[in-house]
Amino acid sequence: MKIAANLILFVFLFVFNIKGQEPAKKIYQAEKTDGLNITIDGILNEPEWDAAHWEDQFIQHQPNEGKAPYQKTEFAILYDENNIYVALKSYDSSPDSISYRLTRRDVMDGDMAGIIFDSYYDKRTGFAFFVSAAGVKNDILFSNDGTNEDNTWDPIWWVKTCKTVEGWNAEMRIPLSQLRFEAGADQLWGLNVIRYIFRKDEISSWQLMEREKAGFTSQFGTLTGIREIQPMNTFDVTPYVVARTERFEKVPANPFRATGKIAAVNAFWPG
Repeated sequence: MKIAANLILFVFLFVFNIKGQEPAKKIYQAEKTDGLNITIDGILNEPEWDAAHWEDQFIQHQPNEGKAPYQKTEFAILYDENNIYVALKSYDSSPDSISYRLTRRDVMDGDMAGIIFDSYYDKRTGFAFFVSAAGVKNDILFSNDGTNEDNTWDPIWWVKTCKTVEGWNAEMRIPLSQLRFEAGADQLWGLNVIRYIFRKDEISSWQLMEREKAGFTSQFGTLTGIREIQPMNTFDVTPYVVARTERFEKVPANPFRATGKIAAVNAFWPG
């Protein structure tokens, strides 16, 4: 698909010769919230979002690297002791032209936006949370500075999108248990926020990603402001039911049941 090909280009089209001056690394400071009043619906009408710091200085990655994007994009980040909250506003002067394409999870098509955390701050690992304008999730685990990606990684997180007269919004709640980070009073993470406009085949990002420079996560900006959180283990439980029906000829005095149901649970505890 067109969007998949472009995402691959976005990650892998880097060569080892650097041309020009390295762009300045951006810094975003997250703010703490109690999270009690935030409803994940994409509407972004809570006072917490009104008071948050919104960042809108995006720049094109393709087709015209370094140029201003075709449309404006804004994002804000909040956190509490258990979650990261992300709000994205994808403005569009022609909202009827936004591409809403409904697909399965991890199959991205149409307009999209998302955020990537290098929560290890090792400049090699990235935890990516994307969503299409139609509300389809795509989560990717990057390693080796973006040269390896794992699309089978399916963390538990929540996102809703919402059409507006100015474009479309996305609102996310990402449990800290789905990320990996070192213990410490003050967290320092790598960060980038990305938007794709389907009809323009345009990728823009908060931190410029140079195609002629080696690396992916090593080019990220920096997320600060997250304090006094603790790494968490994850215990995911998925209940399921298996039904089985067997038919045999009736045998007098047969003590065994001919039908049965099995209830079971999948449990996952990462090491």
